[in-house]
Amino acid sequence: IGHNVVIGAHTAMAGCVAVAGSTRIGRYCQIGGGAGISGHIEIADKVTVLAKSFVTHSIRSATVVSSAIPARDAKAWRRSLAQLNRLGTDRGRSPRD
Repeated sequence: IGHNVVIGAHTAMAGCVAVAGSTRIGRYCQIGGGAGISGHIEIADKVTVLAKSFVTHSIRSATVVSSAIPARDAKAWRRSLAQLNRLGTDRGRSPRD
């Protein structure tokens, strides 16, 4: 738990959770084991962060978040991430598609 972190009442955190400095976590949150939370963000009341997730932006309303992806070869991971980032964009398509 980093400097200036504020954790709301009745929030539960499992083992190996890392919270960077100046983060505010709301009340009645659940943070799963091995989760990481970036600094200088706010997490609303009643948010559930599933195990091994990494939160990089503020969460403004009650929800369940997850971002865990199993480890794999770094080159394959970068290729997969590039494909994921292209989903839903018009990049690489001709005007006739």
